[in-house]
Amino acid sequence: MKYKLKDDWPIALAKEVEAAVGRPFLWGEHDCCLFAAKCVEAMTGVDPMAEFRGIYNDQESAMAALQEKGAGTLYDTMKQKFGEPKPASQARRGDVVYGVFKNGPALGICLGAEAVFVGAEGSAQGLVREPLENLAKAFEVIDHG
Repeated sequence: MKYKLKDDWPIALAKEVEAAVGRPFLWGEHDCCLFAAKCVEAMTGVDPMAEFRGIYNDQESAMAALQEKGAGTLYDTMKQKFGEPKPASQARRGDVVYGVFKNGPALGICLGAEAVFVGAEGSAQGLVREPLENLAKAFEVIDHG
């Protein structure tokens, strides 16, 4: 499903990303899925993951939520929500991106040539930047037309 952009979507996206800087990862409150969903909501007014809010608080309960409310896995749930993905190299600003890292799969938001994810680099927590070439797929969640 594609969403219509708000007129001020670039500003709304920038504010949402800025609000996440320095905020530590916390399952069910500030994790990759909910961060990406908040960015989509900021740009479109629609929370694509509303049914997941408040129903998990650790990795185990997040996996159970994907089984119960989603399509079984994070990737399949994203396909169910947004359709077939495209290569991450084709991601555009505002698209949700999907990557697999040492801690498992994660969602982020494309900001151009790179994407941001909730995570940690060394002792710093908050947002981690990742070049698009290191990512697997992108989900076009906004109607650019």
